[in-house]
Amino acid sequence: MFSLNDKVAIVTGSTKGIGRAIAETLLDEGASVAICARDADGVAEAVDQLAARGTVWGKAVDAGNSESLRGFIAEAIVIGAAGWDHVLEGGGATASGGELAVLALRYAVLFCMWFSAAAASTARR
Repeated sequence: MFSLNDKVAIVTGSTKGIGRAIAETLLDEGASVAICARDADGVAEAVDQLAARGTVWGKAVDAGNSESLRGFIAEAIVIGAAGWDHVLEGGGATASGGELAVLALRYAVLFCMWFSAAAASTARR
């Protein structure tokens, strides 16, 4: 069985919508999650709500600004202590068109593949 225990994930655009759903799913599966979005109040509210599901940290970041996003990822790595295992784009990161956006999209595809396998496994139970 696939496990996310002791894994660290970074999810952008994660205070609502798809990004929020990804963060919730990762937390439910045992991962620690670093979240970001542009709205500081929204990030604080999301962290408060998500904390009941597991270890979560968040910061207001414009994921469309590659410098800002790099700083957030660096900070998340330090806080995560063991580094990061997954970067998932919930929204915003593609605006920079940079290498982090490409990396985030690759991990999003891998997450979708994992999620499909996990859903199929659950359905067979």
